Amino acid sequence: MPMPMIYRREHQTSPNLAADLDTWVEWTKNHQYGRNALIGLGVYLNSIEATLRQIRRTRNPSNQSKSASGFAFYSYANTNEAVNANPFSLPAGQNTPKRSFAEFASGLVKGKSIDSTQNYEDPGGNPNPVFAQPVPIPEIASKSLPIGHVMGVVKDRNGVAYDSIDLTITRIVDGTTPSAGRTSITTNTDGNGFFGAVGLAPGNYRIRATPTGEQAFEPFCSVPVVEGQVISFDIVIDRGPFQLIPVSSASFCGPILAPGSIVTTFGAGIATSTQSAEITPLPTTIAGTSVKVKDSSGIERSAPLFFVSPQQVNFQMPAESSAGAASITTISPIVNRNVNVMVSPVAPGIFSANSNGIGVAAAVVLRIKPDGAQSAESVSTYDGLLMRHVPLQIALGPESDEVYLLLFGTGIRGRSSELKVKALTGGLKSEVTFAGAHEIYVGLDQINVKLNRALAGKGLIDVVLIVDGYATNIVQINVK
Repeated sequence: MPMPMIYRREHQTSPNLAADLDTWVEWTKNHQYGRNALIGLGVYLNSIEATLRQIRRTRNPSNQSKSASGFAFYSYANTNEAVNANPFSLPAGQNTPKRSFAEFASGLVKGKSIDSTQNYEDPGGNPNPVFAQPVPIPEIASKSLPIGHVMGVVKDRNGVAYDSIDLTITRIVDGTTPSAGRTSITTNTDGNGFFGAVGLAPGNYRIRATPTGEQAFEPFCSVPVVEGQVISFDIVIDRGPFQLIPVSSASFCGPILAPGSIVTTFGAGIATSTQSAEITPLPTTIAGTSVKVKDSSGIERSAPLFFVSPQQVNFQMPAESSAGAASITTISPIVNRNVNVMVSPVAPGIFSANSNGIGVAAAVVLRIKPDGAQSAESVSTYDGLLMRHVPLQIALGPESDEVYLLLFGTGIRGRSSELKVKALTGGLKSEVTFAGAHEIYVGLDQINVKLNRALAGKGLIDVVLIVDGYATNIVQINVK
């Protein structure tokens, strides 16, 4: 919120500081750029009478019919000064003393002294004081609009920042129509490789980075833009050759992975056949392929395996892995491959029905009736023509029904507290009643969200979780 310090003595005429104040106030009103500007007035430089004059002028709309959202006085510890031959005293030309804060406040709400014996304004010209009655706090559009922001750093594989490269940030078309915000932004990095994009419509975005003289580079996963949040998304431009590409099996983002989470790694020749685990506990070798994870403590562990194929292996990150830098090695009869990753207590992701990290959620609706009867409902169905899952409408039903969205994800169980798991559905906060490990399936996390009844009639909406400050990928549901 901009608060320009337009501190000017109203009574000084050489130079004319009152006119200078008016110029800067006008400019401020006309250059708010979607923010709410407050006019900073230097009350410590003025008599109470002069401050009231400045307030009234700064309240008037500009030549573009724009107004400020309020005032910021400097300073509340020193609210006025003594002025000899004060041109604004009543009558004019009196020596006005420095007055107390209480007198200053009385001037704002009454236009006169506490005992009402001294007018600070002409009651004929200004019958109502400047602060005649309490008013609600103005809406802060930059906060109330359903928009989000992204920032990050672009570096090469050796950690060297990319200076002044072009970035295009574009929202993935998903069938929803944003009510506010931009869906595409072109920007640049600064000398430290930093970039920022503000005022984006919520949704999943692709970022394309184009270093000078090089081909464009697009990170493997999308970045979620969440209403009211600033999402950090760093980019490492690494054109390979890659030995392995490890990502969350839910969000398809990496290389930050969480202990106990389900990981998918892509590579060439990392298994000799396609085979799935058939027993639990999960095996650590399938068809001659195994995965080793060495954590920041230097401890190497075998990872439980779900599935192996020549180009993809799904495994569980060992639950005991310490946070920090780690390495993953796939060992197959053909070749061993290695990659470095980061281990974090949480790396939250939500599974989608189409197993691509976007679109309709892989979820179930649980409906609880007043008599305790429960029923489960699907949130999607497979469309054979489109060859993908599409959302089904969720009816919230009568007020007496409690409707819960049961989401499935991974990388969430390590949250510091269940209270640190927030859910936004259609931009509205919804109560999270459970967030932790699924009681049956290895590596799977379950998040139970009580749907906000204000969502009724919203149609296709975004669903996102914030876990210890980290946003998941964005998935969708359809609310009737």
